[in-house]
Amino acid sequence: MSFKTHSLKAKLYVVLLVPFVVLSLASLYGLERVIGTYERFLADRRDVTVEAVRHHLEEAVLRLQGLAHSLAKPREIAAALAAADNELLSDWALSFIGEADTIFFLDGDGLVLARQPDEFRFGDDLGDRDFFQQACAKGDFVGPAVTDGRRALLVCRPVENHRDETVGYVAVARFVTASFLDSFVHIPEVILTGDEPPGSLALAKGIGCRSRRLSGP
Repeated sequence: MSFKTHSLKAKLYVVLLVPFVVLSLASLYGLERVIGTYERFLADRRDVTVEAVRHHLEEAVLRLQGLAHSLAKPREIAAALAAADNELLSDWALSFIGEADTIFFLDGDGLVLARQPDEFRFGDDLGDRDFFQQACAKGDFVGPAVTDGRRALLVCRPVENHRDETVGYVAVARFVTASFLDSFVHIPEVILTGDEPPGSLALAKGIGCRSRRLSGP
């Protein structure tokens, strides 16, 4: 009698457990399929995102180049640079804050004559900075740089007088912040981070795409 009871219990266990095991395996298989599909989705979207980020970065650089060009053309600014007129240069820079995070005017040796928004922080010597030296040597600088201890996209170009003589330089920059990078991406699972050291901006190097949940490059 005892043997029959145990045999019946074993059959009941099998009847109850087999469907559970089958359902569990099916659920695991379904979960793996969902994860695999999600991973492929992110991989596909990441390629699209990289191109979108490249496009947005190029637009940001073009806006900075346009701003620097606008500030390099007025004869009034050229005259103010030649005269080291801090007040007038500061007023010009203030008028364009919002299109850039920081704007500063430098003399021919790299001395800051005026800046905004930190209008009282003039007199810094930036003559040894790579962006200034390249602007002096090649006519302009466009790319990533460090200013005020922060990474930024920066454009620096000469300001010339009516005789086409360089009387100083204007530099405009947009700080590379988390919110600035996040504005380029509209996929919650993908974030942008700036790598160290900054790479070539023209090729969008220095900007890495990675998933918050999946490992990536």
